[in-house]
Amino acid sequence: MIEGLLPSRHVAAERAASRTLLIVSEVRLLREGIAESIEGNSGLLVAGTCEKLTQVFGALHEYPGATVLLDAAFPNGLEALRAIRAADSSAHVVVFALSETEENIVAWARAGSAGYIPRTAALRESVQFIESIDRGEQICSAAIASRLMRRIGSLPNSGFDKCDSRLAASLTGREHQIIGMLAEGLSNKEIARRLKIELSTTKSHVHNLLQKLALERRGQIAYWAHMRVDQLHGHVGPAA
Repeated sequence: MIEGLLPSRHVAAERAASRTLLIVSEVRLLREGIAESIEGNSGLLVAGTCEKLTQVFGALHEYPGATVLLDAAFPNGLEALRAIRAADSSAHVVVFALSETEENIVAWARAGSAGYIPRTAALRESVQFIESIDRGEQICSAAIASRLMRRIGSLPNSGFDKCDSRLAASLTGREHQIIGMLAEGLSNKEIARRLKIELSTTKSHVHNLLQKLALERRGQIAYWAHMRVDQLHGHVGPAA
């Protein structure tokens, strides 16, 4: 059974919320504490709290595309994150209580995390972090930002460099639209709703983009877009 599963009387609140949350931790105090700190925020809705990974899968079946708040101390956390993303590629996984080191941030990002809440953050700040990550932003210290920039600068050329301005120009207008929405952090369901197209059509567009850009994950498309904002600007034509 999923703890705190949303009762029927909260259906109206669910529909009014812009982001549905699932809180995952083995520690009951953390699950309930975070849920209570978020409760009452009009833009966020805690649909359930989960102690086990199997409960997360069941909850995602009911709330596809939800934001999953995953405890950094969860057993085999990186593998758990990958399993969640495999179960629902549109889910946004935000790691909380993360020790803010360069190695940790990179490891969780590579596993597919949409962002993180550091262990130094106060409970009352959780909503601010979630909302910023939902906008495609990440609050972090200046020292961490500087170290990450130096780390990225020292990396050898990657597959991103193969996606040049000619490739950007070859994308269709619809593909440019979807890239922009992925860069905003929107889920497949949200993109389909905004463009008024079928969810299956959105998934097909995302799949085609991954193949065309020689990338593996949705998050890499957003990163590719942010790194090439000047190339993309002005290429958006009519949707195809």
